[in-house]
Amino acid sequence: MKKYIFSVFVVLFSILISLSCPKQISAVSVPMLGTTYTHYSFPNNSFDNGGIIFSYAKSGVRDQVRSQLSQMKNAGVETLDLVMWYMHDDPIVSGNLWGVISSAGGRISDPYRTNLINYLTDVKQAGFSRLLITFGPMWKNGPGNCDGYGQYDPNLFTENWGFIQDIRSIAEQYGPVNIIFDLLGEGAPNDYWPCHQQVYDYDLKLWQLYVDAFGKSDAMISFIAIPNDEADNNGKMLENLIAIYSASGRGFPDWFYFSFYVDLNPDPNIAQISAESAYSSLVHIDEVLSANGLTQSLRTRETWYNNQFMADAIKQFNQNHSRQVEEVIQWFITPDNPNLSINPPYNVDVYKSALGVSKSLSGDITGDNKVDIADYNQLVSDFGKTGSAGWIAADINKDGKVDIFDYNILVRNFGK
Repeated sequence: MKKYIFSVFVVLFSILISLSCPKQISAVSVPMLGTTYTHYSFPNNSFDNGGIIFSYAKSGVRDQVRSQLSQMKNAGVETLDLVMWYMHDDPIVSGNLWGVISSAGGRISDPYRTNLINYLTDVKQAGFSRLLITFGPMWKNGPGNCDGYGQYDPNLFTENWGFIQDIRSIAEQYGPVNIIFDLLGEGAPNDYWPCHQQVYDYDLKLWQLYVDAFGKSDAMISFIAIPNDEADNNGKMLENLIAIYSASGRGFPDWFYFSFYVDLNPDPNIAQISAESAYSSLVHIDEVLSANGLTQSLRTRETWYNNQFMADAIKQFNQNHSRQVEEVIQWFITPDNPNLSINPPYNVDVYKSALGVSKSLSGDITGDNKVDIADYNQLVSDFGKTGSAGWIAADINKDGKVDIFDYNILVRNFGK
């Protein structure tokens, strides 16, 4: 009977779609706000023994992380960035206790596999709108390592690719609905790097493999932004990234993620100049993308923690340009003390005050800032399921079940 009733609603909903044209989404003016969250603690300002995926099975850690997730969500943090640093060697045997994990065999093994599953489960249950997973290959796994003991070993490329596929599979199964993958954090090659061509070739091959396997709707390679007046000094990282996407024959991602820093000085006059440099960084990105006929929106993958000047630069850019910064993810350091890692839980108070608070559409199950057929399909998939309140993606009213009441909410907001 339940299936029969729902079939009627499916027909009615199909008629609704056929008779109405969804509204066009206006340019995003209020970015989603997020934070990088890799460690639950930095004891004595050290990365050692505080990594979330490295330490999740330790006594009390999961409860502490759950508490931090809840506090951050309540403080207005909407998205999280989890950096997956990895290398072939066992981190404990090699003495690397700062959060890197092993990718041996092209997969994540226990205890880190179970740790990741539990963490993703907790992020989903906490209700975050989006999760960015950034891949950071280290030592011989990292194409940017040009010489010395940790020089990149091209034979480990297959391991890297297998590791990415394995992590993606786990994330798709246990994580929130909206997950983005940064295939190589800050991976756009710099002309001045000794192994520039090595990174270029790595990015090109990785992008081709990923798009062939999974499409390009949930992935990208991030780059480092620089002020416009320093465009000749950054080795044309964005231009190189565009060249990689073009040469791949697989097209471009749906957005461009980038790390966004400028030096800020405590002196108000100098700081203002730095704020202008931050704005010019965004202008430079817009100019380069426009010159190549690209209209994708922008998303910061890193920037200073709760910084007024960076917030003002983003606000000014969004006011003056049709291309928008639609997501701001901060890192856990400040310019006045960049060597001090801030302990979680984090807030986004400065960015929230300057940029406003993005209002999640009720019925936007997939977290892409619109209510459309993708949300409807997810609701159909989840219809009839029960569980903890808000646990199921399509439990829009968070009453522990996906039913006609969730359907009605989606219909009311369809096209927004």
